[in-house]
Amino acid sequence: MEPIPEAAAVPSTEHDQTTVTVDVLHTGSVAIDRALAYEEQTWHPAPETGWFRSDSNRVRVPVSAYLISHPEGPVLVDTGWHTDVRTDERGHLGRVLSSMFDARLPDGEAVTEQLAARELTPADLASVVITHMHSDHVSGLDLVRDAPEILVSERALADATSRFSQNRFLAGHMWDGIEFAPFGFEENGLGPFGRSHDLFGDGAVQLIWTPGHDEGQIAILARTAEGWVLLTSDVIYGKQSLQDGTIPGLTTDREAARTSLEWVRSVADRSDCVAVLPNHDPNVQPGRITSQ
Repeated sequence: MEPIPEAAAVPSTEHDQTTVTVDVLHTGSVAIDRALAYEEQTWHPAPETGWFRSDSNRVRVPVSAYLISHPEGPVLVDTGWHTDVRTDERGHLGRVLSSMFDARLPDGEAVTEQLAARELTPADLASVVITHMHSDHVSGLDLVRDAPEILVSERALADATSRFSQNRFLAGHMWDGIEFAPFGFEENGLGPFGRSHDLFGDGAVQLIWTPGHDEGQIAILARTAEGWVLLTSDVIYGKQSLQDGTIPGLTTDREAARTSLEWVRSVADRSDCVAVLPNHDPNVQPGRITSQ
């Protein structure tokens, strides 16, 4: 995969274009090993698992979802934890994931509870968009199965449902019975590899292909009245990676992960970018995004 020139990697912002608002929702939290968020050079063969590692390496981070308000309707990005983690975390996550993570979902933080607080139901959404098929992003899918459509990239879905997929083994039950609406990427020059999908066809919400952490992962560029807001998904876990260029410890393609990260850093440096929001950054607080 060849990256594209930086100059072509982000659309321009002009007057009289459709804009949206972006709200950050913290849908619980998870304790992980730091090596999952920030790649380490170590003797340990799989430090991102946290197995046989000191508890001093564990950090608790938010599990974020987002509500994008577009004139055609609200869009939920990712689903956070299912309410089952409150009563049966091991049963919901499974033996392997529950040995790596400690998931928590306080009362009122499930996506459906946060939608209800805004007098919305899943049926009121224009769509649900899944950035990639890892457990903390899809756990709550069953809660929003009544949404008009649940979008995921064709690449992410094909990888997650393939016979030998790790995602299928670890989290496949989380999307049992879910009818997805897979989408492809257009070769339009946007993003680190020049491919994205325009959600509404007006340029306001661009689903950008950003592989590396996961083959079909997307980041989302949302055009607000003040400028671009970039939802990075797990291209980066926190803003430390903007500063030092450290990729996540879990990747399917390290070089693609580096290219996606460098694109995120280039967007962050733009004068028309008002916020870059990593999914698991404790410094990103819930609420409406205006500017950093």
